[in-house]
Amino acid sequence: MIKLNNRKKINKSKTRVGRGIGSGKGKTSGRGVKGQKSRSGVAIKSFEGGQMPLYRRLPKRGFNPIGKKNIAILNLDQIQKYIDKKSIDTKNILNFNLLKKLRLIDNNFSKLKILGSGEIKDKININSVDVFFIGEDLSIFHSLKSLSSKLETFFIEKTNFSKNITRNDNFFLIDDSLYNFDEKISFLNKKNFKNFFILLKKENLGVFEKKNYKVFLKPLKIFELHKEICNKISKNIEEGDLWKLDRGKLKFFKNNKNYINLTEKEFYFLFFLLQRKGDPLTKKQLLNKVWNLSYNQNVSDTRVVETLVSRIRKKFKKVANPPKIIKDSYGYRLLI
Repeated sequence: MIKLNNRKKINKSKTRVGRGIGSGKGKTSGRGVKGQKSRSGVAIKSFEGGQMPLYRRLPKRGFNPIGKKNIAILNLDQIQKYIDKKSIDTKNILNFNLLKKLRLIDNNFSKLKILGSGEIKDKININSVDVFFIGEDLSIFHSLKSLSSKLETFFIEKTNFSKNITRNDNFFLIDDSLYNFDEKISFLNKKNFKNFFILLKKENLGVFEKKNYKVFLKPLKIFELHKEICNKISKNIEEGDLWKLDRGKLKFFKNNKNYINLTEKEFYFLFFLLQRKGDPLTKKQLLNKVWNLSYNQNVSDTRVVETLVSRIRKKFKKVANPPKIIKDSYGYRLLI
């Protein structure tokens, strides 16, 4: 006779020990009667009767430091090889972010050391730090550092006022949390030093408003500050270096050499992001603009936007120095 309930249970519930004699695992909970193994807190797996255990007999080698930082090492002769292969353009300033962009350094590395083995025949500018932050408000520094490393735009470090301050090849962010802030700004003014932004609270604006200082008021919009710094430290971009969209051929191209073939949805997705010039578009706005869907039409759980973004990112990997699609709490941005 066939019964409907003759199948074995796939998801068996866990046996609850110590819940009465009738359960089968009641009185001693499956541990037997007395003895060392019935007690709690006894670890005898690595115990070998008192003799030297195996884990102590075997030799140990090396150690794993907790705060280890992966540092990429590059010699001068390696840089010359990259120049000879035309992997590095001598017109560009050689720094950590450029080497990451060109994929000459792995993304796992957090710092770069250039060693003196060999020689460089060609002239090239090497710069380790693009921006120095001077001040006590570390929240601004850390948010800028995480954003710049995520977008691979510039390298920022914290420094003291006296250190590196007279170097004209670097750029400085000076926060009003600095001790004797007014005196230090007047000192820079006397030296005709212009490579700096001032980060101020509204109540401290006063004198600085009348002078031609580049001032950012707190609370800061980090993306705006980041964009200003990029404009300040980067070279003039030629028209041929810009990424453009071809509506007729559905192509995203640069210099007529680097190009990406797009589907119709991918084209409109990039088109609307390009229009925003680095400002974000939310998922709701993208669904409305690209797919003509409102967020109320049972599409709150849809992942069409995420799928499209991952597809475009795969296409970007096939070209040199591609733009970046960034997702944050505000939405999606296209950074070129």
